[in-house]
Amino acid sequence: MTAGSAGVETAPTRREWLALAVVSVGLGLIVLDGTIVGVALPDIISDLNLGLTDAQWVNSLYAVLLAALLLSTGKLADRWVANGCFSSASWCSWLAVSSPEYQMLRGH
Repeated sequence: MTAGSAGVETAPTRREWLALAVVSVGLGLIVLDGTIVGVALPDIISDLNLGLTDAQWVNSLYAVLLAALLLSTGKLADRWVANGCFSSASWCSWLAVSSPEYQMLRGH
């Protein structure tokens, strides 16, 4: 909510609701990416003959790399066009999930 000139709170504007929706979609993509790694992990373990410790490294490194990419793209978005950076990151995530290699990893 925003504070008016007299300190009275006003209803959120359309732009604030839109910002909330965009951030919510981004958070949903992060959760989806983590879930994809979790679902694919048994196949990754069997295909690459990994132990449980190695599989834990795969899961952890994916989360660290995703966090690093989010921080760096956030910094780029602050410097340049915010909408362009966010939408390009969203499209990259969607393309990665829909790629034939991902479908092959899932066994489809």
